[in-house]
Amino acid sequence: MAKNRVPAGAAKTGVKERTNGKPRAAEHRLPPVADPAEAVPVEAVPLEYTEPLPISAARKRRNPFRPNGFAGRIFDFLGSLQLAVILLSILGLVCIAGTIYESSYTARLAQRLIYRTYWFDLLLTAIFVNVVFATLARFPWPFIKTGFLITHLGVLTILVGSLISHRYGVEGQMMLQEGQSKDRIQLSNSFIGIQEVGSPVRHRFDTVEVEWGQPSPEKPQAYEFKELGLKAIVDGFYPDSDFEEIWKNDSPAPNPAVRFAIDNSGMGRIAEGWLAPGMVGRDRTNLGPATILAKAAKDEEDLARLLAPPPPKTEGDMGTLELTFADSGRSVSIDVGRAMKEPVPVEATELSILVTERMEAGYLNEAGILAENPDRSPNPLVIFDVLKNGTRFLTRQIEFANFPDFGSMHDREEQAPFEAVYRSGSGAGRGAELLLILGPGEKLHWKATSGAGASSTGTLEVGKSIPAPMLTAGMMLTVDPFLQNARPEEALVERPIKKGEFGAKAAHIRLVNNAGAEVALWQSMFDRQGGYEENRITLGDKQFTVVYQADFLPLGFTIQLKDFRLLHYPGATNRPMSYESDVKVLTQTGTETSTRDVTILMNEPLDHMGYRIFQSSYQDIPKGDPQISIFSIARDPGIWTIYIGSIVLCLGIAIMFYGKPYLKKIEARWKARAKEAFASS
Repeated sequence: MAKNRVPAGAAKTGVKERTNGKPRAAEHRLPPVADPAEAVPVEAVPLEYTEPLPISAARKRRNPFRPNGFAGRIFDFLGSLQLAVILLSILGLVCIAGTIYESSYTARLAQRLIYRTYWFDLLLTAIFVNVVFATLARFPWPFIKTGFLITHLGVLTILVGSLISHRYGVEGQMMLQEGQSKDRIQLSNSFIGIQEVGSPVRHRFDTVEVEWGQPSPEKPQAYEFKELGLKAIVDGFYPDSDFEEIWKNDSPAPNPAVRFAIDNSGMGRIAEGWLAPGMVGRDRTNLGPATILAKAAKDEEDLARLLAPPPPKTEGDMGTLELTFADSGRSVSIDVGRAMKEPVPVEATELSILVTERMEAGYLNEAGILAENPDRSPNPLVIFDVLKNGTRFLTRQIEFANFPDFGSMHDREEQAPFEAVYRSGSGAGRGAELLLILGPGEKLHWKATSGAGASSTGTLEVGKSIPAPMLTAGMMLTVDPFLQNARPEEALVERPIKKGEFGAKAAHIRLVNNAGAEVALWQSMFDRQGGYEENRITLGDKQFTVVYQADFLPLGFTIQLKDFRLLHYPGATNRPMSYESDVKVLTQTGTETSTRDVTILMNEPLDHMGYRIFQSSYQDIPKGDPQISIFSIARDPGIWTIYIGSIVLCLGIAIMFYGKPYLKKIEARWKARAKEAFASS
């Protein structure tokens, strides 16, 4: 049997550690024998194998962050890979749902349902906690894990920045006309405010639940104001609304009116509207090639007169001015040729008409002055004065034959009690005319007159379509309804809008006081002029004002719009290429005001006092008024934290993938130095 010589008292050593999960044979480092005589022969002893602790268990025993017992198991779960997979899978599904909502509806809906919710914040917080515990569970960290640590630090920094931006970020809009200044932005959230007249205090409730909860009479939302002694019940909501004219048949005085519609089989609805011969400005509609107007026939004799063909036109006939009086609805015709020579009295009034000028091809030149050019298309017009008892009190009234809506009545302290329409004479420039005759009674007739003076007549039935006389083939005319006592009134109606978007929001509110008295109203965010609407109501012996408006946030500085420029693609005036605004920023510091002139372009925002100001849009309004520039203004306090976290994350990933060999060399070098230092000690 083989013999080994070992020093007396030398201990037997077993397996010391594992390598890649497999036991490694123990190393026997035997001290040198000083005297061979002292060596004693011993029988070879087989090595003993003792099961070592797994590395994870060993790490747990020396990890100062991990508690013992049940708390330690919770620590392990919070930092486990299984929890990370679950949380990241949930985050991925949530982001997919948010993307679907954003593409199918709007970004605002995705924010409301997902990204701006508390449970999404909780999900991000859970991921943050998982990353923290996963990092702490691997302590002490070997040098080779440097990339791992930096990557996790970057993820944690990004999550912190996202939570800061989410909770403390601000985003709003500012709309400015040229020359206008503002020092606050309009936020996306809004409120309904109720204030007792004479009181400086406005009571309010946020409309988040109103706007997203869609209240109805079956699902009302109640808000109590004990200080005011009343309750507000919201039982209706419009995401977008507009004021629309509604016609009712309850006028105390006779007022015939019809609603007409012209349809084309290939193009659908061409035109529609209401015609009321007894209302100034409501008795006609210009369709370009033809004018549709309505007149009332009081009896059969009046009907026969209206249906009679027009008198033949003579050479050089200049047409007539038809005056319709608002009080009686009666019409008076003034011969333009005669009125050009002398004032023509208006029957049964103190008025007379004097035509000062007539043009066959009138137009507005570049200077905005009326001029005539025989080479242009015919466009007859007359300019006349209105005299009262022989004295001029309205001058230069202009009426176009082809475009009655372009007639201008100058703003005066006194206005003519009639509406004037110019009917040109024979020849080019005279448009076709379709007359709808209402009455007597419930009878309906039509009379079509061509530009050359030829006419035709027929009857109409309510709700029955007929080929539209004098119009393009294929067009059908329908009259429905026919009201005898028509009365128009404005009503708030809902407009279709994409789900998740909001326009002119409106809510139906019932205010009930402690005595049981009740007032109901539709409260719109905007009035017809585009400003915030304020309604005053009386409830019991008190008066209140009700508003529905957006929240505002002061900026701490003022923005003044000096100039707005809209640039188009060459040759395409309806295709904006870019737009930009010249603004002046005024900042008050103590008693001093600093100014800053800058141009904000579409892709070049302005940074000022922590806010970023974007040129986001514009509103094109009628010529002559300044255009409206729309700015998006945001403050994101977490953005730099997110930027730093992104840089750290990229650095950690680079080290993990490309720096590992270098880290291994450095770690091996350190171990060698440590071993040498230990051996020499």
